[in-house]
Amino acid sequence: MFINTIRHYLKNSSHVGFIAALADEKIGKTLSRIHESPSHNWNVERLAQVAGMSRSAFSGRFNHLVGLSPMHYLSRWRMTQAHQLFQTGNHSVTQVAALSGYQSEAAFAKAFKRQFGYGPGVARKNRPPNQTETGS
Repeated sequence: MFINTIRHYLKNSSHVGFIAALADEKIGKTLSRIHESPSHNWNVERLAQVAGMSRSAFSGRFNHLVGLSPMHYLSRWRMTQAHQLFQTGNHSVTQVAALSGYQSEAAFAKAFKRQFGYGPGVARKNRPPNQTETGS
């Protein structure tokens, strides 16, 4: 009953924000695809195709609901996932760059530093102690 109440509320309101974006059939579908496959070679045209919309209509609606452009959201999601990989695994910067959809480690490092204010090497070295390799 609670979920139905939330759905009714979102359908019958002009709210914006992440929950409203998820509730939107077209933008929610696109967000799901981004979250499922962040390393995919996404661009606005491909994301608009997922939503079944024109590029301009998609970009406007996405930006209105999410508060970010589609590509800015994608970049932030990739960086969030990359940071999590550094904190929970023993991946190299090159591996995380590839898993994050970057073909160039340098481009990845630049985007990571822009997002967090420090480079991926710092994030990798500063993972919690119980996640570090033994004997290094």
